[in-house]
Amino acid sequence: MCMVCYSYLQSPLVQNDNCKAAIDIPLITKVNAPLKAELDISGLTTQLKELIQNEVEKAVSVAMKDLAENFVDKRIQSALEILQTNNNRTFSRFIQELEVAITAFLSRSGKVDSRSVLKLDEVVLDIGINNLLTFKSTGKFVCEQTGLYMISVSIMSNTNGAIFFIYLNGNRISTTYIATQDKGWWHTGTTVVAVQLKIDDRLWGQTNETYVREIYSDVTIIKVK
Repeated sequence: MCMVCYSYLQSPLVQNDNCKAAIDIPLITKVNAPLKAELDISGLTTQLKELIQNEVEKAVSVAMKDLAENFVDKRIQSALEILQTNNNRTFSRFIQELEVAITAFLSRSGKVDSRSVLKLDEVVLDIGINNLLTFKSTGKFVCEQTGLYMISVSIMSNTNGAIFFIYLNGNRISTTYIATQDKGWWHTGTTVVAVQLKIDDRLWGQTNETYVREIYSDVTIIKVK
């Protein structure tokens, strides 16, 4: 709003909607004789007030619209950031729960006594395994996530009539015969089993007084569902 218009509207002539219909305008003739003319300003006052009112309403409308849009944008941005963070956490947790796998080899050749747990302690891959130290020190796989697992075990031995077993919580679930031979040749026996495991279930392998070859003896456990 220009200062002239504002000053005019603030003058006593237009206050409280009691605008004077006319004002006296002093005039000076060429011969400096004082004259007086009467100017009707009622129409001008009304037009100015309408013009200023419209401009004020437009300015307020634009300001409110900008404020509302800015507020909505911030709320949307905040909601999207929260949603993205939650989705990332959920997806990460889903991947962690989905992926469980371990592959390990025998680190040193040697005779495994009957009823002794076969410790395949050279771990080359572990995903989603938190109790890895327990597996390496005891040879027992402790289930941390309920699901369907596939277990593959291969044992190389030169022991005549070598056999190895897979146990679940003390119960034998697999028996694999390696070979009958009398010349000390090395043979490999392999078994693959699928088993439903619950949290804290324990899975391990045993042999019957068998000499086991390093590197060529391994186990792989994968959660498939």
